[in-house]
Amino acid sequence: MISGTYTEVNIEADSATMGGVTVEKIEATASDVEAPLSDLMDQPTVTAGQVDGSFVVPYAYFNPYLPEGMTITTENGEPRINGELAVPELGRSVSVSSAGEFSVDGDTLHVTPVDIEVADVPSTWTPWSRPC
Repeated sequence: MISGTYTEVNIEADSATMGGVTVEKIEATASDVEAPLSDLMDQPTVTAGQVDGSFVVPYAYFNPYLPEGMTITTENGEPRINGELAVPELGRSVSVSSAGEFSVDGDTLHVTPVDIEVADVPSTWTPWSRPC
């Protein structure tokens, strides 16, 4: 009889849906795994002491967290933030495009626009000027 106790189990998958979000390139290692064969054949129940792993979240997942009118897409494998951004000081919207840098601090993901390109902004406008 197989005991159902495993020191380490490696898990790989192209994609999976977790909490309504489809993630890709899943790689995980579970240690101290309890998976009795009898349970696996009937109602699978697996318990791991620890799981370490990684997966890729598509950039589009972050679109609802961006300012209205902005989206994150992929260009040449890199994130690109594009869209129409409202500028109340000008009383209009402007086309904005930038690369994006992602960083994690604890349980918070930060998206920082870099190499920002702004189209159709009057050359006389400065962030500190206001229309009269």
